[in-house]
Amino acid sequence: MAKIYVFITDGNEETEIIAPADLLRRAGNDVTLVSANGKLETTGANGLKICADKLIEDEEYLDGDVYMIPGGLPGAEILGADKRVTDLLMYAFENGKHVGAICASPAVVFAKLGIISGKKATCYPGCEGALEEGNAEATGLPAVTDGNVTTGKGPGAAAAYGIELVRVINGEAAAEKLAGEFIFQG
Repeated sequence: MAKIYVFITDGNEETEIIAPADLLRRAGNDVTLVSANGKLETTGANGLKICADKLIEDEEYLDGDVYMIPGGLPGAEILGADKRVTDLLMYAFENGKHVGAICASPAVVFAKLGIISGKKATCYPGCEGALEEGNAEATGLPAVTDGNVTTGKGPGAAAAYGIELVRVINGEAAAEKLAGEFIFQG
């Protein structure tokens, strides 16, 4: 079982929080939603309220195996400007832990941090230029893993991204089993 931190804030795409977190929990992982907006309740890009498990100021969060961020605007930009979040993402990446981002976040956050430099990645259509500027190969796939980095394309690919993370973290058999139970057709 992996310990996974998902950093969220106001303006994130709700589906990109809920679908991957749900799939990772169904696979038996310890998933914690961590709010970076100073309160447990966040308001997504489409107005849905999501309650985090913890606040970023509650702990150091250095004991995770996987560190993830959703996309959505302005949420991706807010997370990318939050030094606490970016420091944790860089700590994880530089220490060989797994990091994940979906939608605008691979372009808005990972590219700027250098996390996807020299890697295959995917992001929300129209953001590919930032991937290429960040020295990444834009694949256009729903989800892609290169080394210790997994990226997802957008809200419609949130389940594919979640299944890909399960594959990386829990293995191919766990991902196939979960995809079947979830009736995933990707």
